[in-house]
Parts: sequence; structure tokens; C-alpha cells
Amino acid sequence: MPTCKHCGTQWTWWQTLKRSFTISPGLPCPNCEKEQFVTKRSKKKTAVLSFIFPMMIPVMTLTQASLTTIFIFYPSLFIIVFSIYPFLMELSNKEEFMF
Repeated sequence: MPTCKHCGTQWTWWQTLKRSFTISPGLPCPNCEKEQFVTKRSKKKTAVLSFIFPMMIPVMTLTQASLTTIFIFYPSLFIIVFSIYPFLMELSNKEEFMF
């Protein structure tokens, strides 16, 4: 779980998930309200997760998965990805750009 670099508070799974849906790049700490930013390393890790969904389309096509299988598999995969995401997030006091 991410830890605030300013006050050292470890965020809960729910706080991390809720704060990750904000539009601004800075995420306010639930304890001290100082802005925290997702690290470049963490952004790269989570970017890999976003490629799982498009990569599964050819796999499902090649295996000739039934429509029922697809409707069960994709929501399950979505839930798994969102469950893992808070564990991959790391925070920093400074904003780091991807490139």
C-alpha cells in the first residue's frame, strides 16, 4: 500500500482506490492533506495492467471462446486488476513525468 512521504501514513486499500479516480495529478493524503504524486516506476507498473484487456482479445479469438466465457472472464479480470492496483501504487512528494 502507498505511504505518504510527508507524514508517513500508510493509505488503506479503499483510500488508495478512491483517490486514484481523481483528475488532478496530485493525490491529497487522507491524514495530512498534502499532495502526493504517483511515481514514474509505479505508473509504468500500472500501465502494464491496462494492456491486459486489449491483449486478451486475440487470445479469446484464437481459443474461440464462447460469448458466455467472455462475459464472465472480462468482468472478473476487471475486478482483479482493480484489486491489485492499490498494491502497485507508490507515492512521491514531487511529480515525476513518464518520459
